[in-house]
Amino acid sequence: MRTVTENGLPDGNESEELEAFQEAIFGRLAEVTTAHVLGRATGEGYRQIYAYLREAVAADAVLSIVARDAPAREFRFSIRKDPDWKNVAWMGL
Repeated sequence: MRTVTENGLPDGNESEELEAFQEAIFGRLAEVTTAHVLGRATGEGYRQIYAYLREAVAADAVLSIVARDAPAREFRFSIRKDPDWKNVAWMGL
């Protein structure tokens, strides 16, 4: 995140920009695979988005392009196979 409070949360218009960025990402993902946001964690100057992605290879290709073309923000991602949903168990899903 570019502008944050002392607690590392989005400041000013940053929250709206993050929402728009997330919507753009998932709009692009929807063109190639089923993608559902499961939840997100925001703090310490970053946002993590947890999602279900049906086609990992297609999602990886889209997210690689987003990472390459997102000069205004740092963007990193990882995709993990998690058939038992253990990585998101803390969400109570």
